[in-house]
Amino acid sequence: MGRVRVESGGVVTESVLAGSTLLGRDERCDIVISARCVPIYWLEIRWRNATWVWRPLGNSASTTVGAGRQLDDGWRTLEVTREGNSRRLRCGVDVTVQLIDNAPPTQFGRNLASGRFLTDEEVGDVLQDAASICVSRHQVVGLNKQNEAVLVNLPEIPQDTDSVGVDLADAACSIDLDTRTLTAVLTLRNVETTVSGESVRVLMAYAKARIQDTVPEGGWLTRAEAYALWVELGGHSTSPTERIGWEKGKLRERLERAGAINVGALFENRRQHGIITSRLSVSPCRIHINNLA
Repeated sequence: MGRVRVESGGVVTESVLAGSTLLGRDERCDIVISARCVPIYWLEIRWRNATWVWRPLGNSASTTVGAGRQLDDGWRTLEVTREGNSRRLRCGVDVTVQLIDNAPPTQFGRNLASGRFLTDEEVGDVLQDAASICVSRHQVVGLNKQNEAVLVNLPEIPQDTDSVGVDLADAACSIDLDTRTLTAVLTLRNVETTVSGESVRVLMAYAKARIQDTVPEGGWLTRAEAYALWVELGGHSTSPTERIGWEKGKLRERLERAGAINVGALFENRRQHGIITSRLSVSPCRIHINNLA
């Protein structure tokens, strides 16, 4: 995942980059720099067209020094040198920002109170919880088991893609699943989005429940029930039940990278009597599973 090194007043810290990261003096920024020379909202670093770019915000252009190829709308590239570091962005005398890892953004979470990074299991819990709220196209806010606020950053949908994928919020969306190749093809009219991998097996578990449940508006599964179906479909029984949440997070990431939009609408979540259940939102008549035993 992308990372930056921030130096302010002789203190050096490193931070992980989300799909879009705001730096500034305000406590609501993703990376807070308290030096008085830094504007309240200083600059934004974003993953765009398969590269990291940056731009100053508001009137901070006059106080910001930085290199990079000029793009549109004030954006500049963060170009990495042969030594693996970018040229520094500078504000004032002793505040600098430097890209030290130019890998694309990945899914990660953080405790908003302590700043501690979440484990994969904790991230899965947040994404599984029906009470969690999408606050943007790449951020989900929820509560952990200790009732503390946590934030999960998801890879952002590319802003400048030439082709838009399937809109998963559209009721006309259909899904074709193949158990042998672990491939899912999501279709909406003449548009297709294809993903593959182990996370598709989890999707198949929810799809199987959706098409085989004889109760109207059925298909709801607890995590344990989804895990049992996943194992039945070939998942490793030695894996923890939390893997269902992890794989759903990976599925969301892969769909977004493939250009799908409104990915959060693929699953419905609910909480009844303290029990969380989920189901595939696609109509049973629009789900087809190939090679299902």
